[in-house]
Amino acid sequence: MKLPASIKIGPYVWKIQLRSKTWQKREGKFGFCRFDDFAMDIVDDLPPLFKAEIVHHEIGHAIWWTYNLDSREREERAIMSLSRGYIDLWADNPELLRWFAAQLPSS
Repeated sequence: MKLPASIKIGPYVWKIQLRSKTWQKREGKFGFCRFDDFAMDIVDDLPPLFKAEIVHHEIGHAIWWTYNLDSREREERAIMSLSRGYIDLWADNPELLRWFAAQLPSS
């Protein structure tokens, strides 16, 4: 399944821009959330579970910023822990993830 080109978080539409391994080596990161132009850079060529964690992580930053949560240092630690926890939860409990998905309105 292909990652959407954009997602809506609160009142904002965030572009998802897939990046190369060259970008990752140059920037020293696998993802980055850009608040100035509502975009997330995500390295495309990653193992699926790791890529899911990176996408979830960057979405966490966008949510943190959108809803005016506090403290940059605590933000990074909280988002990293929550992203890893949710990805592990979903990977270990696919029936729970399907249940959550079924609760969402379909478009």
